[in-house]
Amino acid sequence: MLRILAVVWLLVTGLLGGCTILHPEDTLDDAAMPPMDMAGMPMGDPDATPADALEGAVLRQGAWHRLVTAPVAYADVTGTAQLAVHAQGTTVTLRLAHLPPHQPYMAHVHVDSCKVLGGDHFQFDPQEGDMPPNEIHLAFTSQADGTGFMTVANPHQAGEAARSIIVHQMADDLKLLCANLHQNRN
Repeated sequence: MLRILAVVWLLVTGLLGGCTILHPEDTLDDAAMPPMDMAGMPMGDPDATPADALEGAVLRQGAWHRLVTAPVAYADVTGTAQLAVHAQGTTVTLRLAHLPPHQPYMAHVHVDSCKVLGGDHFQFDPQEGDMPPNEIHLAFTSQADGTGFMTVANPHQAGEAARSIIVHQMADDLKLLCANLHQNRN
C-alpha cells in the first residue's frame, strides 16, 4: 500500500517527468502534449514557431528522400526539413506528407549527408552524451491523412557540422527518410 501511495504522490506532484494525470472525461491528444523521450526531455512542440518563420535566422533546408533502408511505403513521401540558427539557439521544423498514417517516428540531426545515411548524430559537445539538449531529437506521430509535423527549439547554435536530418521508425530505429540541409540563397 505504501508503494501505491508513493507512486500516486509522484504522479500528483509531477516528479515522474512527462507524466500527466488524465481524468475519465479527458482525451489524449498527441498534438496537445509535447513528445518526450525516456529521460523526460522535450522532443518537439507542434505549436512552437517554425524554423522558417524566425526573423533574422540563418535558414538551411532540404527535401525528404527515401533511403535505401526504407520500405517502398515511403517512396512517395514529400516535404521539407528546416534548421534555423538564431540568437536564441537552433530551431528545427519537419513537414512531411504521404506517410503511413498513425505511425510514431523519431528524427535526429546528423553530421553527414544522406548519401552515407547521415553518419553519426550531430552533438553540440561530443563529451556530453546523446540526449537533448546535446543532440536535437524530434518525435511525432503521423496523422490520419499521412502528414507529419514537428518543431523543436534548442538553446545551442548548430554549426555547419549539422548536415542532414533523418527520420527513423520509432519501433526499430530503421532509417527511412533523409533531408540534406542547404543554406537558402537570396
